[in-house]
Amino acid sequence: MTEIKGLKVLATLSLGIVMASCGSAKKATTTTTAQRSPSKSNSSATSSTTSTTATTDSSTTSTTTSSTTTTAITYKAGAACAPDQLAVSEGPGGVGLGSETLSFTFKNTSSVECYLEGYPGLQMLNAQGSTISTQVHWGSSVSVPPEPVTKVAVSPGGSAYFLIGFALGTGYGSEQCPTANFLDITPPNDQGYLKVPATITPFGGTVQNLQCGQITASPVLSSLPQGI
Repeated sequence: MTEIKGLKVLATLSLGIVMASCGSAKKATTTTTAQRSPSKSNSSATSSTTSTTATTDSSTTSTTTSSTTTTAITYKAGAACAPDQLAVSEGPGGVGLGSETLSFTFKNTSSVECYLEGYPGLQMLNAQGSTISTQVHWGSSVSVPPEPVTKVAVSPGGSAYFLIGFALGTGYGSEQCPTANFLDITPPNDQGYLKVPATITPFGGTVQNLQCGQITASPVLSSLPQGI
């Protein structure tokens, strides 16, 4: 009898150990993580993947949504052309008598008519975008014919023009002036500017008193002069 009781006690202890072990096991829970999938459209899709992990903590899912707001710019019809209404490009030109003439076109890229009146501003830039000394004369010269200042209406998709002229290195011997790779062009009566590629090397002054960067600019024109 003593041996039988000992066996019962041993069996009871073993069963208790097994139950205690089962009671301490962690519960298996499921966590869900949201992932943003790429989309070519403005709207974005969301997909989710599910994984199962052993944890005693609860899991939460968070989704972050970003949006972009675009504000349309409204232009007043009949007002002076703003720089962001315009595109500028280099046009035809010519070389003669040791000088060069270039034309530039202002194109109205907006949906309303605007006007340009007066002379453009100019600033030369090198290939790295740094400024180069620039001296602008508004009027006429050997390479820029005289033109009156007029109010030029520019319809949507329409164009206006202006000329620039400058002396080349002919007659300056071994003297050197810096070459511009770009021009910052400011519409008349404005402070904003438009950057346009233009490779020019304006000379000026004399061999004894070299003045690099001298440019003559015409007023804005409704059309290019004959021969340009």
